[in-house]
Amino acid sequence: MADGSFLERIGSLHSILRNEPTNMYHTTGFMRDQVDELCAQVRAANEVAAESEKVTWPPILGLFKAVVVTLAYLRRHRVQADIGEASGVSQSTISRHAAAGQHTPAVRPHRR
Repeated sequence: MADGSFLERIGSLHSILRNEPTNMYHTTGFMRDQVDELCAQVRAANEVAAESEKVTWPPILGLFKAVVVTLAYLRRHRVQADIGEASGVSQSTISRHAAAGQHTPAVRPHRR
């Protein structure tokens, strides 16, 4: 039997213990720092927007998760129940957010 724990033997101990955010490119099409920048742009735009034009998101998701959920939905059109399960919220929350997210300029696909 090899020395060390199972995680040490497979080389994952340090990556798990660092508790770093996961790469979300395959889910959203964006790297973590790009999603952070997008969130900052949404927040900055909200600060100067008229009350009727402010972007909102479900409080249970928060801004970051709301952007990730919207990007994941737009990128792959994953089943809403699947996105909800991965995000720790209900399918109906994802459904309401996805419908509202289609009208959000910051995450709406550019159409010519």
